[in-house]
Amino acid sequence: MYEPGMTKSEEHHAFEAWMEQIDRILWATIGLSYMDLVDAPYRDLFRDGLTPLEMVYELADHDEVVSIALQEGALALRSEEI
Repeated sequence: MYEPGMTKSEEHHAFEAWMEQIDRILWATIGLSYMDLVDAPYRDLFRDGLTPLEMVYELADHDEVVSIALQEGALALRSEEI
């Protein structure tokens, strides 16, 4: 999770871990990676404090595949299961 005052190195490692969590959620629910979806302002939303699960829902607002998967109940995971 992002915290103001992090060093660039700390932020980089936290961001990479956050992106890995997003990827795990996506693979577990729709079988795709974030790299298969539309571009999104990941770094900005990471800095805004979104959780990986919140980011997946944000992606659904901009990507039809993710949106359909969510509507069909594919994302019935709790973040602690990821």
